[in-house]
Amino acid sequence: MDKETIKIISEMLDCKLEYLDTKMRAIDSKLDNNTLLLENLITKVDKNALELETLVNKLEIIGEVQQNMMLQTEKQIEKIIEPFCEDVSVIKSAIKHTSIELAEVSDKIEFISLKEFNNERDLFMMKKKISQ
Repeated sequence: MDKETIKIISEMLDCKLEYLDTKMRAIDSKLDNNTLLLENLITKVDKNALELETLVNKLEIIGEVQQNMMLQTEKQIEKIIEPFCEDVSVIKSAIKHTSIELAEVSDKIEFISLKEFNNERDLFMMKKKISQ
């Protein structure tokens, strides 16, 4: 090959190398930008993961507190209701006893009514005999 051809080839190679160098620098720059963006995303994901873990822990604590409060409330309700249940039992017993007494009184009233009727009949009979 002659000098002129070698010079042209050399210039073409230099031009091609310069073009490839420019392209490689652009690719490196884009890769650097993408690496920075990826690092930022990883940082944000890590931060979000920590925040989510904190929220999950707080929700678990809230759930435990709510469950404990519910148990305490149920115990307090049972303590409040217990005297009423006892009172109801006493009232039931009193009503039963009163019902028995009312039945006895009713029987006595019926007996007295019969006696009164007999007495009025006897009085009527006596009046009739006296008036004859």
